[in-house]
Amino acid sequence: MKALFAAGLILIAISGSSIAGDITLQQPGEIIAQQKAIRVDVEAEKGRFETMPKVKRKKILADQDKLFGLLDGKTDAAELSEPERTEVKALLASISGAIENKEDERMICTREQKTGSNFTTKVCRSVAQIRAEKESADRNMKDMTRQTCSERGCF
Repeated sequence: MKALFAAGLILIAISGSSIAGDITLQQPGEIIAQQKAIRVDVEAEKGRFETMPKVKRKKILADQDKLFGLLDGKTDAAELSEPERTEVKALLASISGAIENKEDERMICTREQKTGSNFTTKVCRSVAQIRAEKESADRNMKDMTRQTCSERGCF
């Protein structure tokens, strides 16, 4: 019963455009034209792509290559199979996220165990929160090292 419920939720999430990132699938020609215009700016490093890291620009171009491969020869969105539609939506979301710099908003969930307990809990944090926690921990460690060295005379 739980498996059927989970499968139903996955299907709803994949097929429902309002749930799956509110990406409505345009016609392949429109998508290709839009992505080619973006590609020109990415390759020329113009506008918002001027300061974008090279790795992120390469990821956009790689996603666009996959997208062009999926849409090659298609004149109507109805020609795409359901898995292809899902992949097209995922690629468009990835490209859009990279352009809009939404990487810091992406959530990462982990299972964590509290000290002295055998139970784990699911903890979700954004990439920005994880980075801030790491930087804070690094600063605290440096401060503790300086304090210990000033007391002991480290070299």
